[in-house]
This record gives sequence, C-alpha cells and structure tokens, in this order.
Amino acid sequence: MSMFSTGLSGLNAAQNALNTTSNNISNVYTPGFNREVTLLGEGSAGTRGVQVDDIERQFNRYVADQLNDARTQSSALEKYAQQVEQVDNLLADRDAGLAPLMQNFFSGLEDLASAPSDPASRQGVIGSAQTLSAQFRSFDGYLQDMQQNINSEIKDEITQVNNTTQQVAGLNREIALARARTGEAPNSLLNQRDHLISELSDRMDSRLNIQDGKTYNVSLPNGQPLVTGTDAFKLTSLQSETDPERTVIGYRDGGGNVVPLEEDVITGGSLGGLMRFREESLDKTQNQIGQLAVSLTTAFNEQHKQGVDLNGDQGENFFTIRAPQAYSSPDNNAKVDAIAFDPTRVDDLRATDYQVRYDNGTFTAIRKDSGETVSTEWDGEVLAFGGITMAFDGPPSQGDTFEVQPVRRAAAGMDVRINDLDKIAAAQSPVRPMPYSTVDFQSQSTTRLGETKIISDVLNEGDWETLKSGLQPIAFIPAGAKNVEIHLKDRGADDDIQLFTRDGKHLIGTPVEGTDADPSTWEGTEADYTWQNNADGISITSAEDVETNIFTLTNGFNEGTTYNNNDLLNRKDKYSADLSDPATLNYAGMELTYTGDGNRFDTKPNNLSTDTGYREEKLNIDNVKEPLFLLVSGNGEFDIKATWDDMPGASTTGGINPDNTPIGRVQDQLTVSDIDVAPGFKEMDSDYRPPSFAVKAADDGSLSLGFFGADSENNLFVSPDAGSVPNDPPPDGVFSVFKEDGTEIDNVLSVNNATGDTLAVGDRLTIKDDATGETVLSFTIDELPSEGTTSGVTFTGLSGTTGPGDNRNALALQNLQSEDTVGDNATFSGAYGAMVSDVGNRTNITQVNLDARQGLTDQLRAVQQSESGVNLDEEAANLIRYQQYYQANARVIDTASTIFDTILGLRG
Repeated sequence: MSMFSTGLSGLNAAQNALNTTSNNISNVYTPGFNREVTLLGEGSAGTRGVQVDDIERQFNRYVADQLNDARTQSSALEKYAQQVEQVDNLLADRDAGLAPLMQNFFSGLEDLASAPSDPASRQGVIGSAQTLSAQFRSFDGYLQDMQQNINSEIKDEITQVNNTTQQVAGLNREIALARARTGEAPNSLLNQRDHLISELSDRMDSRLNIQDGKTYNVSLPNGQPLVTGTDAFKLTSLQSETDPERTVIGYRDGGGNVVPLEEDVITGGSLGGLMRFREESLDKTQNQIGQLAVSLTTAFNEQHKQGVDLNGDQGENFFTIRAPQAYSSPDNNAKVDAIAFDPTRVDDLRATDYQVRYDNGTFTAIRKDSGETVSTEWDGEVLAFGGITMAFDGPPSQGDTFEVQPVRRAAAGMDVRINDLDKIAAAQSPVRPMPYSTVDFQSQSTTRLGETKIISDVLNEGDWETLKSGLQPIAFIPAGAKNVEIHLKDRGADDDIQLFTRDGKHLIGTPVEGTDADPSTWEGTEADYTWQNNADGISITSAEDVETNIFTLTNGFNEGTTYNNNDLLNRKDKYSADLSDPATLNYAGMELTYTGDGNRFDTKPNNLSTDTGYREEKLNIDNVKEPLFLLVSGNGEFDIKATWDDMPGASTTGGINPDNTPIGRVQDQLTVSDIDVAPGFKEMDSDYRPPSFAVKAADDGSLSLGFFGADSENNLFVSPDAGSVPNDPPPDGVFSVFKEDGTEIDNVLSVNNATGDTLAVGDRLTIKDDATGETVLSFTIDELPSEGTTSGVTFTGLSGTTGPGDNRNALALQNLQSEDTVGDNATFSGAYGAMVSDVGNRTNITQVNLDARQGLTDQLRAVQQSESGVNLDEEAANLIRYQQYYQANARVIDTASTIFDTILGLRG
C-alpha cells in the first residue's frame, strides 16, 4: 500500500475518533447516554495502514441490571416514605390529634359527675363530644382522600408503564431493521431502549430477558409478558370487584381479555410502593381509627342507655356511627341485605377486613391482615363474627364470597346524636335494660333434646346393649363431649349408623337417595336399602322423607331443618376385620373416623366380628363441637356400645346442665320504656338471675318470645348462661309474661292471629316470678324487631333512688376511659397511642431502609458512570490527542505528495 493510502487511512481513523469524542462531549448531560469509544485496528492482510473496527458503546449489562434493581427498591421505599410520613404527621400532631380531644371529652364527663344537673357541665360534655366526633370524621376524610389519591396515582403510573413498554417494543423493531441495513449496532437506539428499561424499573419491578443477545423481552415477576419482541401487552386500572372504592391493576392479554392481578404481583418501583403502602399502612390506619371510633361509640352508648336523664327517661344512644360495609362478589347467589355492629360483642371487633366464603353449608371468615380464620356463628338466617352480624337477601350458594370491612369507614359516620342538655343520662336508673348477648329459642337441658335423651342416659359406658333400629334418634351426643367411640354389631340384619347435626347435615352413614343398581357395581351413590326397609315401615327415598319423618321438634331438631348430605361420609373401599382402617371426615372442628357398611346389600361379610359373625361398625368423634344425633337405620336389632372421655350433662348428681348452644342471636337491644319496678325485683347478687325478655321475628312476621323449650309451656326461662328448662317445681329466677289485662301470653305469637293473641308496639307487659307469684316489673314495648331479626333485653338494677343530683351513670361513663374496651385489651388512649407508635415506627423503619438503599443505589450509579459516563477532562485530552493524530497523518499525506511531485519532476 502506498504511503499516500496509509496516510488517508490514518486521516479517516482520526476523523472518526474526533467525531466520537465530540459526540461524547455534546451528550455529557443526555439521560441514558453511554460513552462511545472508537476502536482502531491494523489494516487487513496484504495492506498497510489503520482501519476503524467499531464505534463501541461503553455499557456493562451486569452493572446496569444491578443498578436497575436498586432503583426499583429505592423508588418503592421513596414513594412509601412520602405517603406514610403524611399519616405520621396527621396522627402525631400534639394539637390536632385525637389524644388531647379524648382527654378533653372525659374531663368534661368528670365535670358532669361533679355537677350532674349543671347546664354548663352538660354543655361542656356535648361541646367536647362534638369536637371529638368532628375530628374523627376529619381523620377519616383525610385518609379517604389519600385512598382516592392513590387510586389516581395508580392510574397515572399504569399509563406511564404502558407508554414505556410500547416504546420498548417499537425500539426492538427499529433496532432489528437498523442491524439488517448496516450490520452494525445502532448505539443511539440501544441507549434509548436501555434508558426506557431503567425508567420502567423506577415504576415497577419487572424481569428483562434478552433474546439472542439483541431483542428485549420484559415480563412481570409472575411471568406474564409485557414486551415480547415487537408486541406490547398493556396493564389497565380496574375497579375492584369486592371493593368498588379501590382501584386494582388488571392485565390485558393478547386476546383483549382483562384479568385482575393479585396485589402482591407488583412489588417494586413507585407503583409497588403505592400498593404496599395502601395495604400495609393506609388500610390498617383507617381500620384502627374506625375500630377506636366504634369501640368508643358503642361502649359509651350502652352505658348511657343504662342511666336516666333529667326528665326521668331512659338514656338513649349518645353517638351515631357508620354501619359496617360489605361487598358481595358479582357471581354470588346471595347478596348482603343488612349488616350491623353487635353491641354485645364489641370486644371482638378488630382493625382488619375479612374475606368471607360460604362452602358446604358453613361460612368461613379470614382476616385479611393475618390470614387467620376466625370463628363464625350461622343460624341459617344471620351470620355473626368479629363483632358484627350479617343477613342476606336469599340463601347463600356454594362458593359465595364477600368482602367485609367492619370498621374501615366507621369514623365517617361518628356524630353526636343528643343536643338537648336534659337528655344526658347522668343518673343511674333503678332498672337497667341491657341487650342479651345470646338467645336460645329452643334451649333445653343437655339431658334431652325434644324427646331424644343424652347418650349417657341411654347407654352405660363400656357395656354392650341391644336396641331396635328405626327412624327415631336413639340418643344425642352433646357439645363438649370428648373422644366418643361407638361400636355397633348388626346381628345379621344390616343396621347402619347414621349421624346428623341439629340443623340437618348428614355426616356419617349411607345415602337416602340414588339408583337401585346391582350391588356388585355399587359406587357409593346409590340409596341404601335400610332406609327403604326399616322397622318403622316407612320408605325413605328422598330428602323430603327425612325432613318429614326424622327432623321433628319431638326428636329435638330445629324447626324448619332441611336435609343436607354434602359432607356425608358413606363408604370405604377397604375394610379390615379389626376396624383399624377407618375413613376420616373433618367437619366444623371435629374429626370423625368411621369404619362402616360400605356394601349396600351386605352381600359379603364386611367387618365380621370374630366371636359372633355379625358385621361391626365403629365411629369415633374426637371433640364434639355441637349436638349430634345418633340414629340407626334398619329393620332389626343391633348391639351397641359407647365409651367417652368426657360427657357434659351426664346425670351424676341428678342436676341438669344447660345446653347453651345459641340458635338465635340478638341483633339489637329491645326498645322498651316506662319501666316500673315492683317489690319482687331483687337487687343484683351472686345468686340472682335477672328477668329477661326476647323477641324473634321470623320472615313471615310471626313472633317468638323469650327462652323456651318443648316442655316449657308458656314460661320464660332465664339463667346467667343462656337459658335452660329447669326441673319442676321451677327454682327462683323463672318468669312468666302477662299482658296488661292479665292474659298470660304464649311463647309463639302471630301478628295475623285472628284470636287476638298478638304482640304489638305500645303493649304493656308484666313479668312475674313463677316461684313466688310476685310481680317483678312492667314495661311498654316501643319497637318490635324487623322481620328476620332478634331483639332482647335483660333488666338489671341497683338499689337506691335517682334524682337531679345522681351522678352514678356519669361516673360509669367517665370510668370507661380506663377500661380495656378496644379489642378487649386496650383503653381508648392506649389504643390511640399504640396506633401512633405503630405508624411512627413504620415511618422510621422506611426512612432508614430508604437511606440504606439509596446509598447502595448511589454507589452502583457511580460504578456505572465510571464506565459509561462522559468525563469532560478525558474527552478534552482526547480532542488534543486525536487532533495531533489527524495532523500527523495529514503530514504523511503531504510528504507523500511532495515525494510524488519530485518523482514526476525527475521524469520530466
């Protein structure tokens, strides 16, 4: 190669190097720009000079990924810290916080107790109560505004994420085309794409996969794609199906279908920080404020209603509060018709939301903050759990789900209901009407349900006895029994154990419905012939037959019980002669193990006893949670033996233990007035059982009164536990109810009864002590429960008279300040202090984590800039270096030109 060509190659290399350096300098402040370097190489074989091998982008994929991950975490913590600091400032304000206002309120009650008839002290109570309730509403409004702002920010972030992923998909296309045209990497486009990936990391956590070292594919942490080659998939904002006030994130797939994402899928970036703050801090704080408002309101109202005002009238609710919220899944068969706080179980309220689901005839309620399953009570009409009650507009179906927020927005409805100074009930009432926590409308002794006796009265423990089969329960097993084991030998007549709950669930035994198939092909779905050929001569082939012939009040079942065999354990594929291979059923906290009659016609001797040749069945129940009826179907005799570790109600002393299983729940206190106390009303003491009165309104309008059982006639029975049918003659504390004309009212009344045997608003009733015949008290009914609900009242009292100077109820109201009323473990001020401390700790922890994470991010950014960033001093030196390089090559060309001219001159 000539000297002239060599110099030209050097000039070209120098020009490229100068262009690269000038490009670096001009983009020193361009976001996402990566420094470029001109790579020079010796000319190819057979030639001399220099060639430009590449304009290389200084980009380290490992460092970039580390930095993007750090930015994701820092962005999430920064967004979390911004939000939680606002909540911390709200709660911890010494002047505007709730703590000083609650202190002022109870100080006003102290003044009221000092001067109960003073108008100024009464006005002070109302004024401080109004200020306190207004601040509760203000707090709720502020936090709810934050919820709405987060909804808006989530929508904005989703829009930015979609724009970013769309641009990445577009750049994938442009980069592929550019490579195809030139065969080289388009550095500018690569920088833009990597910068978009880093911006996406600021907004959310994502996964980057580089296909063939060229195409960027981006996905969510759960694997759902956001960018695949040149295609982008969008996120979208959705209104939550279970909470219409909440915005959630949905994923739109290639078919245009939108699927809601679980909230924990988005875990990083500003979007993840928002969602984490909402779930961990904002929801929790709203629930804590609501729990405090409900606890204060309910406790104060219940105590206030136990006093009397200056007019001598019974106290009323002092505060109002917003009712719980519940949202039904769109696919539900049943919707929530009514929801309310249970004032008798306000201690069960917790600062959390619940996910409620109906399966197999029972409800399950799960705390959303901890995942813990809480106990529920379901009587077929009203569901009770966590300090609330829920009623539905129809029967629930399998899989119905509900989102329940008992206290989330409760503070929004907190207000003072009483503005009349005279209506403050500072005095103690001679009689205090209070709601009953549980009412059992068929409560009886555990020795008998209807005419069915307890198993310990039917069988001697451990002894074999011979009984006849049929359609009547031979015994019931009470709640609380432990390790009950029953052995049955059918004496060759194919008698089968059947076990039912009191509300009609068939748990153990054989089917009553099905086809009459050949026994050799029986698969467990065919009806058992013992139901159709039994000692009572009645053919049982359907659920209706069971309900008519077995589920009767005489047998002890609840009124209106329906048959349900969803949980029926009716067969076992393998049986062993020693009964050691049972099937297991877990139901309502009970484990039932059963080895039974798996063959419908008993054509082969399953479970043959070694000494008798009879087929034997065995049933074991570890811990009986509710009364269970034991029935043996068949048309012959059988031998039966039972053992147990514990049997509540077993007649060891001749006494009776009450069956306290609540069947109906009180939703509200019965509203009564004009309570006249008679001499027969006794002061509260350890032995006295106060008179109580309860009214249950069925869906058809019929009314049931008080506690009663099958043999209780029209007496109203009361005990400190829940109510029981006592021995005859009745002991003290058993009452009957009479109308004003002296007519003794029946237990069951109908508002449409043509005989006039009715109960209506305005009726005045009298309660008498059956043991003494004395009148206890009289009262007027001001309001009856609505259809499908229950109201109850118990009358307790203190001795002494009341008057304008009576401050006993004011003192009781003031003492609420020091009682553990919030969640049964904290005072009002203690609960608020714990809330402030909790938010403060989370704020501090978040800030500490942010500082640490930001330090790591800054270090990684420094490492990245040291390799990819532009150093102006270095680039200025390169300018001089490459300028000299250019000049030197120009000198080579000039020298070559001179030599060439000289040669031409010589030839001339």
